[in-house]
Amino acid sequence: MTEVEKAYVAGFLDGDGSIRAHIVPHSECRFGYAIRVIVKFSQHEDNNEIL
Repeated sequence: MTEVEKAYVAGFLDGDGSIRAHIVPHSECRFGYAIRVIVKFSQHEDNNEIL
């Protein structure tokens, strides 16, 4: 991935994305919880050709 592509993805995440973390109970984990991290990008289908 080029530096330009990295910058584009970073800007896209900043403008139209989100990073979420969920703490969920999980009996097999050391402290009884697991952290689920989700990275999501959203864009209207009208901009399909740009992506």
